[in-house]
Amino acid sequence: MKNSIYIKLTINFLSILVLLISCTREQPFKKPPIHLNTNMDIQGKLKTQTSSNFFANGAGMRMPVEHTIARGDLKDDSQLYFGKDKDGNFIDFNPVTSANPSPKDLARGQERFKIYCTPCHGQVGDGDGIVISRGYPIKPPSFYSQKVRAFEDGYIYSVINEGVRNMPPYAPQIPLNDRWKIVAYVRNLQKNRQNLSSNLNDELINQQTTKSY
Repeated sequence: MKNSIYIKLTINFLSILVLLISCTREQPFKKPPIHLNTNMDIQGKLKTQTSSNFFANGAGMRMPVEHTIARGDLKDDSQLYFGKDKDGNFIDFNPVTSANPSPKDLARGQERFKIYCTPCHGQVGDGDGIVISRGYPIKPPSFYSQKVRAFEDGYIYSVINEGVRNMPPYAPQIPLNDRWKIVAYVRNLQKNRQNLSSNLNDELINQQTTKSY
């Protein structure tokens, strides 16, 4: 009877001891853990900028096939993608929203404008954004100056797309159609200048944005 008790206690003790040892992380292991289902996590591949003996030039990265264009990179519509006509002149219309943007397009343009543009240009485009108020030395021009009012829609789009002077390009952050909707929103701000002020609240901005033409 006593032997059976001792045997059970010994088995329990050893089981607990094995469990504790298996859970410890004090000792590093050089071998990776057992991976029962690899699920393509482990596969032969070449990493970026690595060499390869498979190709004649020894480079693992390959150049695109000559005279080919990746899907989505054709950009054959210069007016839409670059804001220019076939002769390279900036277009004076908006190919996405047309001359009469819908309230939905203006609302989208306002939303993107508030995210990406207001830090420098301010809520309504006076060039008094928080970045400027905190000491940035180069103030952007007001949207309501005669010079900016005279800009073609294509030029404003180009500035958003490619940047200008100290303003970086925003094409990586802002999708194509949204860039044109920001242009439409800027035009809407210019049109309604008499109803706008630098301290405009969101409610008034929304009212101006959703105004029907």
